[in-house]
Amino acid sequence: MEETGVYVAAPPSEDVDLHDNVMKSHIRATCHDACDIPMISLGSTKEGHEFGCNANPGECIFEHTCSKSRIIAFDKWHFQPMPYFYNASQQAMDIRKNCERPLNLMKKREGLETTRVRSQNGVVVRSIFTTHSNIID
Repeated sequence: MEETGVYVAAPPSEDVDLHDNVMKSHIRATCHDACDIPMISLGSTKEGHEFGCNANPGECIFEHTCSKSRIIAFDKWHFQPMPYFYNASQQAMDIRKNCERPLNLMKKREGLETTRVRSQNGVVVRSIFTTHSNIID
């Protein structure tokens, strides 16, 4: 983000637990356990994503004691720098999948699909070595 101004959307890790008072089914945040009104996203700060109260005046029984906002820290799941539940994140993931297809096909063709490779260059290099070793044999 600092170098390019672009957020990278990555698939959410299944190992990370959701934050307190976040509904898993629709990824909606609420202020506290007793609150049923979902908050709206106000954007992000250095600390995390800021959410604000979405209640109409007189709708919430906690109106006078509620902070009406909360910040959810960045994580490796739905609340990464580019939240996974935004449409733009979903589109970025679809573009990423399409870009990775040729590399995945190359890995499969060379029998490297179980090999963990962290970059495009790593896939290409391993595929070249595999192809050359098969030619020499």
